[in-house]
Amino acid sequence: MEKEIFYTVDDLCRMWKVDRINIYNWVRHGKLKAYKIGKFLRFREEDIKNFVRPREVKTRGKEK
Repeated sequence: MEKEIFYTVDDLCRMWKVDRINIYNWVRHGKLKAYKIGKFLRFREEDIKNFVRPREVKTRGKEK
């Protein structure tokens, strides 16, 4: 069984350079999946990828 990687709210804030309130809002609105472990939120690496993937900015190449 592969070991899952979990991140904290602070980890995500550092990675994305956003405030904690943004993370909590995304969780509250169901945009970012979180797990409550004890009294803390944790985020699976796969769920983070799923949150980021649809927000990818597509660039257009020069047409010939």
